[in-house]
Amino acid sequence: MGGFKLNVLFYLGSKNRMFSNESFRGRVWRRSALSLALGMSLAGIAGEAMAQQSTGAIFGTVANASPGSSVVVESVDNGSKRELKVDADGRYRASQLQVGNYRVTLMDGGKAVSTRDNVSVTISGSTEVGFGGTTPTSAAQTLEGVSVNASALPQIDVSSVDTRSVFTAEQLQKIPVGTNVAAAALLAPGVVAGDSRFNTDGKARLAIGGSGISENAYRINGYNVTDPQSNETFFEMPFFAIDQAQVLTGGAGAQFGQSTGGVVNIVGKRGTNEWKGSVRIDWTPESLRSDPKNLYFAKDPEDAGYGDLVGYNHGGAGIDQRFGSDGKLRQYRKKTKNTEILYSVQLSGPLIKDKLFMYAAASFQKNDGQEVTGLASYSQNGNLTAGTANNQASGYRDRTVKAVKWYTKFDWNITDNHILELTGMADNTRRDNDVYGWSYASLSKLGRRPDQDTNSKNNNRLYIAKYTGYITDDFTVSALYGRSRTIDPNLSIVPNIPYVRANSDSPVVNQIHNYLSDANQRPASNGENKSDGWRIDLEYRLGDHDLKGGVDHQTMKTKTGQASANLAAFGGEYLYTADPTKTYAQGIVQQTRLANGGNYKLKLKSYYLEDSWQVADRWLAYIGVRNESFENYNSFDKVFLSKKNQWAPRLGVSWDVNGDSSFKVYANAGRYYLALPTGVAVRGAGGSLFTTQNFAFNGIDPTNDLPLNLVALGPVESANSEFGQSRDPSTARIKGLRSHYQDEYILGMDKQINDQFTVGARAIYRDLKSQVDDTSDPRPVCKYMAAHYSDYSSVQDCLNNFNYQGVIFNPGRGAEFNVNIADSGQPVNLRSIKLSKEDLGMPDPKRKYLSLNVYAEHPFSNNWYGRLEYTWSHSYGNTEGQVKSDIAQQDVAASQDWDYPEFMQYANGNLPNDRRHQIRGFGYYQLNPEWMLSATATANSGRPKSCIGAWFRDANGVFTDPSQGYMLRATAGGAYHVCYGTPSPRGAKGNLPWSYSLDLGVTWSPAFADHKLAFTATVFNVFNTQKVTVYEERAMGGPVDDGSHNKAGIPNGGNPLAIYKRAVDYSAPRAVRFSVQYDF
Repeated sequence: MGGFKLNVLFYLGSKNRMFSNESFRGRVWRRSALSLALGMSLAGIAGEAMAQQSTGAIFGTVANASPGSSVVVESVDNGSKRELKVDADGRYRASQLQVGNYRVTLMDGGKAVSTRDNVSVTISGSTEVGFGGTTPTSAAQTLEGVSVNASALPQIDVSSVDTRSVFTAEQLQKIPVGTNVAAAALLAPGVVAGDSRFNTDGKARLAIGGSGISENAYRINGYNVTDPQSNETFFEMPFFAIDQAQVLTGGAGAQFGQSTGGVVNIVGKRGTNEWKGSVRIDWTPESLRSDPKNLYFAKDPEDAGYGDLVGYNHGGAGIDQRFGSDGKLRQYRKKTKNTEILYSVQLSGPLIKDKLFMYAAASFQKNDGQEVTGLASYSQNGNLTAGTANNQASGYRDRTVKAVKWYTKFDWNITDNHILELTGMADNTRRDNDVYGWSYASLSKLGRRPDQDTNSKNNNRLYIAKYTGYITDDFTVSALYGRSRTIDPNLSIVPNIPYVRANSDSPVVNQIHNYLSDANQRPASNGENKSDGWRIDLEYRLGDHDLKGGVDHQTMKTKTGQASANLAAFGGEYLYTADPTKTYAQGIVQQTRLANGGNYKLKLKSYYLEDSWQVADRWLAYIGVRNESFENYNSFDKVFLSKKNQWAPRLGVSWDVNGDSSFKVYANAGRYYLALPTGVAVRGAGGSLFTTQNFAFNGIDPTNDLPLNLVALGPVESANSEFGQSRDPSTARIKGLRSHYQDEYILGMDKQINDQFTVGARAIYRDLKSQVDDTSDPRPVCKYMAAHYSDYSSVQDCLNNFNYQGVIFNPGRGAEFNVNIADSGQPVNLRSIKLSKEDLGMPDPKRKYLSLNVYAEHPFSNNWYGRLEYTWSHSYGNTEGQVKSDIAQQDVAASQDWDYPEFMQYANGNLPNDRRHQIRGFGYYQLNPEWMLSATATANSGRPKSCIGAWFRDANGVFTDPSQGYMLRATAGGAYHVCYGTPSPRGAKGNLPWSYSLDLGVTWSPAFADHKLAFTATVFNVFNTQKVTVYEERAMGGPVDDGSHNKAGIPNGGNPLAIYKRAVDYSAPRAVRFSVQYDF
């Protein structure tokens, strides 16, 4: 374990460490550090920035330097050396250094004059090492992060204007935190957990700086590992192979782009001149894990709709009487158990001393558990429905998750001026679910159902090569190439059974057996993601200017798809519902057909130029510009979205107020663009199928629950006209489409109070300027067609006969695009449509984010380290971004929000990722060489609560759907910000409760093992405070019909939903983890 190393680089420049004496600060080091700091920050990295964010720098001033003076920077870890001449002003700088420990020596006439040991270079950080004058010579100090020595002071980096958090390997080992990157990232300010319903693969999604979960970037050793299909997830290296983890949260330089959220940047460990290794076991037993809370229906989901017969014309449950499910059990979770064990091993050392080094790590994690997956439903009399009282087919599973990760890195110092790095890694996960039936009547599992088992695996590979060349003291070149591949096969064998369900108000609900499990409703096809990219960066010092420029390219490819189970054999999925027209006593059945998929591609290109200019002794200015382009391809390998020459300016300034680095004021402004991931083409530009149709029936086949003798009650419907037809690219998006982009402004200060404490504050303002989504409203299109073409006799004729597929557009702007009026299978027959903003009737997109972060930090000294911070933030507007947490809609840029203008009325308010108050605190105390105590505490105010439903009443008092079809499906949820006839803006229903967690740890490193053996016990959520984190916002569902979609011609105002207001998820229960590690 050795001495204590604290490497934190937190927001607002807090960990942007500085030195204490002005005599060692020249103009050159300031501009170099600022450009580096800006370049490594967050607000705009996504698919491309690969090279420089995994390195750091050392610089300084030599007082009274002689003409022959030079400085040798030597890696203690691998022996590499660089000798730099001291310039006429006594300054030197070594850039593009690998993170690690260094020795810095002043040379004069070929002889060593003075040496500084224990110099730490952190990710994106710059460390000042001076000689002579009045700067302390006993130790170096880091500009941005953590000092190596326990005695070093946390002084301020007056050269940085960005916002970041850096966690070192030692810190991640000392504080109580989960063994995954997301757990660590959630300790950074402005980072909150996304809606847990998005975590379908078991990985938490992050919302950073008020942005959506699809607006972040994740990278390893400088290469993007973000999922190209959704831009929401990433794969990981073994947790204890992480050398440093950086969370970037604002103020990025021109080097970086393609992100409007945050960046999580991981640098892996590397080999040194010393052979060393470790083995570790982490065990979290089921017996010491508290039970998660059960989920219940709300006691009063009817809200204002209770007793309202006219509004619905339905007369069913929840209208003239309370739901039979009110206050009853929805999901039993007391049987949710999980035991986790994680084995980790590391080995590193020199293959050739001072020349060739290797590092290797591997981990094997196994989770064994069981859980109830079935959901209870109730008849109006309050009794369980037959399908959930005793579900013989599914509802309970034993699950096993096995994750195997490995990571290797080779570093070759070809010469001291030429370095080659090779990285390889894998992240493989296999999930096996053994399915049983489940009885909600007895709260017990039933017989084994191997035919319903689900199995999947996810195999990821990543390879990176990087070259760094120190051509001269002032000129550095770096080049990186990487490629990744993800294979995601579906190993499940879906039984030859249709997917059939019944609503609780269906007259035949107790005849349905739920033969096919929910997990097999829409099986995915075998998936695959690929990426490859390269980047070249040049850096050159010229007088008072530190110039950088570069170019980068990346290509991402996706193969994906899914379909209704056994679609060809049974025609789709079936849902029995009550008949809103009361014509059919046994109700009706709705058939849903879904199928999509193909091969998709995204190309990203950019170049940049930036200058860090030392304007005056205490003032440094940063000027940068970035040009970005992207192309999205559909499944026919045709470009359907293309944006070129998008210019993103970046500006920054830093003021060293007192001239001694004790007080800094800084500001930053920039524009950041975001490309659309490959998955946007699946529904937006492909030949997707998603239809519904209602039928009458006169019997049910007891062997498979299929309806008998179907009689169609209306045409096949599709809310977005997804009938499986191929699509001309010009009909998929508007002409002159603008990218999703955002402007950001930062104002901050840092102040060193004394040798023990540093405090600071930072304000951020983000303003979404342009959004990309789809719209499906045929009304303005048909109005234009009727006025300019003769294909349809009237607007109504067009609405009745034209299948408008919708278009990807910019909300709040006019739209020019083509539509295809040809029937399916016929040659393309295009019509040009040109609509103004007023024609479309859409409001301007609005998403604004304001935050103020304040912190206080005590560096590691006097045997303890601690950091406490508070963040006030407000995320508000009418759009969350590319996804929609309100209803857990995950399709990027294909949310229901902008499909119809009425959907956006009353939409303005507090957004789902708004957490007005956030408190973070963590630290540790070394009692003696054998014992250490640690703690992490977090508190977050609750998520805003909203209510969405049908539109207002018509003249007859019946609730309506202006889209004339969006809520026609019986399975449709609410689409309007109207709650039982009352406008209900976002957040109008208040907030969920605060969530709290206190995690405590204790470590014993016995002297008899030379402190190389460590035993740790960690308790997460000590007080077991489980609070609601997600609740159901849909108050009303379909069918909403004005009478034109049913043979009886009877209007229906939809259905109140029994699930409204229920808790969907709680914060995690208490768990205990035991760890043993031996270092050798």
